[in-house]
Amino acid sequence: LRYALPLLRADRGVVLAAAARDAESFEFAAPELKDDASFVLQVIEEANSKRSSSSSSSSGSSGSGGGGGSGASTILRFASWDVRHDKRVALAATAADGASLEHAGESMRADAEVVLAAVTSDPAAFRFAVGDAARGSKAVLLAAMAVVPVAPAVVRRAAAARGAGVARGAA
Repeated sequence: LRYALPLLRADRGVVLAAAARDAESFEFAAPELKDDASFVLQVIEEANSKRSSSSSSSSGSSGSGGGGGSGASTILRFASWDVRHDKRVALAATAADGASLEHAGESMRADAEVVLAAVTSDPAAFRFAVGDAARGSKAVLLAAMAVVPVAPAVVRRAAAARGAGVARGAA
């Protein structure tokens, strides 16, 4: 898409096919497509279905995510500000790849449901959560601790810090 004419960068079929093959190409999609939450959701779903089918059929190959990161994370990174704050998009991206939480809008990084989807997919995504609702959610903390042996130390520190803040606020 980088060298495509603007007309092709705005073509849904072309962008969908390009991003499914290489998520990095979504950077060059027309702004109106990056601002369409339904289309971005479709691109995330298509990129992840291609990525999962290629990783299951070809072990040892690099997959279809393009440069670095997963398709969902890369696509969310290049989506518009409004789309990165769309809960449907954030849930789809974080369920596919918890690290996508890094590129979600701040309101989504503070949403306990979105953070839970991210942490269930990748417990290390907890570091991208913001706000008491997400970082103080029992379900989020339990999900982060249940999946990865390294996560409990991170989660305990966050819970201790939250508890200290609550204790200070109560005094």
